[in-house]
Amino acid sequence: MKGEYQDLNNNDNANIENNKNGAKAPSSNFMKFFCVGFFVLVILGIGINAIVIFVALKKPSPPEFQVKNAHVAKFDVYNPDPNDTVSVLSTDLMFSLDAANKNLIVGLQFENMLLDTSWDEVDAHLGETNVQNFVQKNKGVTTLKVNTQGEMEIPLKSVKVEDMSLDLQLSGQLHYFIGPLKTKTYAFMVFCDNLFVTNVNTHCRTEIFSDGELPPPPEHKSKRAQAPGEAPSPSDEEDVEASSPADSFPPVRLILKDDAVIVDNGLLAVTIAKPGGFVTGIKYNGMDNILDEQNPADDRGYIMMRGVSGLYSYGIFERENWPSLNLANARLAFKLQRQKFKYMVISDTRKREMPVPEDRIPPKAEQLAYPEAMKLIDPQNPDFKGEVDDKYQYSMESQDIKVHGWICKDPPTGFWQITPSYEFRSGGPNKQFLTSHVGPSTLAMFVSAHYSGDDLVPRFEEREPWKHVYGPVFMYVNNVTKDQDFGTLWDDAKKRMEAEVKNWPYRFPASQDFPKAYKRVNVTGRFFVHDKYVTDDKVPAQNAFIGLGPPGDAGSWQKDCKRYQFWTRTDDEGFFNITFVRVGTYDVFGWVNGYIGDFKHDAPSLNITVGKNVDLGDLIYNPPRDGPTLWEIGIPDRTAKEFHIPDPKPEYVNKLYVNHTDRFRQYGLWERYGELYPDDDMVYDVSKHNFKKDWFFAQVTRKIGERYNGTTWQVQFNLDNVVDNGVYKLRLALAAATNSFLEVRFNEPKPSPAMFNTGTIGDCNSVARHGIHGLYWLYNVDVQGNLLKRGDNTLYLTQTKGSGPFQGIMYDYLRFEGPSTSAM
Repeated sequence: MKGEYQDLNNNDNANIENNKNGAKAPSSNFMKFFCVGFFVLVILGIGINAIVIFVALKKPSPPEFQVKNAHVAKFDVYNPDPNDTVSVLSTDLMFSLDAANKNLIVGLQFENMLLDTSWDEVDAHLGETNVQNFVQKNKGVTTLKVNTQGEMEIPLKSVKVEDMSLDLQLSGQLHYFIGPLKTKTYAFMVFCDNLFVTNVNTHCRTEIFSDGELPPPPEHKSKRAQAPGEAPSPSDEEDVEASSPADSFPPVRLILKDDAVIVDNGLLAVTIAKPGGFVTGIKYNGMDNILDEQNPADDRGYIMMRGVSGLYSYGIFERENWPSLNLANARLAFKLQRQKFKYMVISDTRKREMPVPEDRIPPKAEQLAYPEAMKLIDPQNPDFKGEVDDKYQYSMESQDIKVHGWICKDPPTGFWQITPSYEFRSGGPNKQFLTSHVGPSTLAMFVSAHYSGDDLVPRFEEREPWKHVYGPVFMYVNNVTKDQDFGTLWDDAKKRMEAEVKNWPYRFPASQDFPKAYKRVNVTGRFFVHDKYVTDDKVPAQNAFIGLGPPGDAGSWQKDCKRYQFWTRTDDEGFFNITFVRVGTYDVFGWVNGYIGDFKHDAPSLNITVGKNVDLGDLIYNPPRDGPTLWEIGIPDRTAKEFHIPDPKPEYVNKLYVNHTDRFRQYGLWERYGELYPDDDMVYDVSKHNFKKDWFFAQVTRKIGERYNGTTWQVQFNLDNVVDNGVYKLRLALAAATNSFLEVRFNEPKPSPAMFNTGTIGDCNSVARHGIHGLYWLYNVDVQGNLLKRGDNTLYLTQTKGSGPFQGIMYDYLRFEGPSTSAM
């Protein structure tokens, strides 16, 4: 108690002392706080005003606003009064609005909407549809769904609603936050094509109009009618298939004869032999038959449409309760008039005058290493003398085969094979196929073992059921007047191809086995890649391949030849949209140029059903990696294109590929290896050499006398330190292999057995067929540290087989990694 009393007494004394000596302290403290507060307010006011002035003076940049997708939530046609001559189209459109802006979008206002239908032109005014609280996140993309409804009268028609599509133009205003209490308004236009009565998204594009500009009023697509018999002009980008034919087009006529049926739409007439259904003639542009009359009549199954300058074809392959079967090739082939069609085009950079078939027949030509390769000795056109002609020199990857064909210069006429989708082809996007070649022949390829071998041959067991739709593909014909440049025919063919791609999937096939757009869905997501020895965090997989294929292991898609595949490329941010996917079960596959290996989504297989789009979210690919890179050779892009490709021998030149990016398509390059390395095989020093100049593009055999021998390549490298008990990793990515057996050794050229071998691999024949890749192979080889030494080391790569000139390996990329715990 004494202690407590003493404390209280001391406190009282302290309070009394404060009252005596500090009577003026509150006034002094108040002044101090006032001065400090006033100073802070002045500084804060100056700062705010500076920010306001800066924002006011700063010229705002247009927002990065896009209406990327749209779909029809409700789509109906009804007749309110049976006595009326009109029906009412009711729509409920939903838009997905994506924005990636630093500033906030505070409001959207939709104004005028115009719809082009597959029936008639229809105008609609939606009034003002305000969208508020569009709040942009700090990072990422904000998606806002907006419902807009409208009704309009259309002429009464008895057609199926599911067959109708809409082309949409929408104008509006975007209110954009640019500073304190300050917004800016931008006008915008949205364009969406081929909206169907489903939940399936349709890609849209958005145009933002800068200061002082106003969007043009929506307007209907131009529908200039063509005169009967007139081909679509090169400048006409009209979507013929998507819209109703103009009345000025003559109807399609069916003319029956004793031995044939003629189908004539006024633009061209197709003769089909009876009873087999073989196409024997195409009459067009004043030519009685643009086909070669000597061509065997073995093609069938065509669709001609009113007002369309060409014909479509698709085939349904079906088997059940049949014996076992191997299907090595499936294709549609046309052979044109040999003395008329002499100019071939397969791309902007691969087009030329071509020899005629007679130029390839001895003694006018000499066969080279295989029957397809002929050296022209005495051609009709002397400019071709001494050149090599080989159909494999005109192959292309499936993803790039969209349009190719031939031009007749008199009268100026084009014949083009257009393939708007490769979903039905075997082997995925980079499988190589034939296109057009001397014949003059034009092919629509479906199944082929070229550049792959037996792995891409569909094999069917006894009674194995299977059904597959190949196509539709489109054979397009066009013409210009004689005073016009015949090259415009190719330009027009490309425009027509773009229109056909836009119209995919077609609406005209009657078969239920070819689903229309409203029975397909979209699969979206974002693709990342993370190599922990390259970047600390995941990065967007730019321009990467991402696709859906039959369920299987990573990379199994490249050997698939019985099912459908759907592929796309990612954008710069890694986003992707795989459109118009059929109902079915799929795995998600992909790969990224610049990284080795194959991606497979680590999730259960996707079950695609009608009307249910799939958003996969973020997908992350972690490419094979154990340790830091000690050395690397090449670029991981699944080809050998970056390596040294020599000039051909002067006697084996194809002039098209002189100074061409596809120089690997020259004949006989395999023979150049022995000339460049006459005594010893290639030795590559990673510290001195450049793979672009010093690494031969293919490890082929060496001819000694009449025999072919395997070859051993050396890779020399230096190690400052070696972890004796560590495990190093050799990554061997192969772009192609043909009947090859690769052995790997370190520092001892011929111990037996080798520390690693691939076994016998490959049947792609890419060396002979002027390909720069076939199927992709990846081997990850563990290398024990005790096999290495401090200082100079040598990797020996031995391809042991040597029965012919075309055996060998094309490397895509080699990398040697240190142990994951190595300090090197």
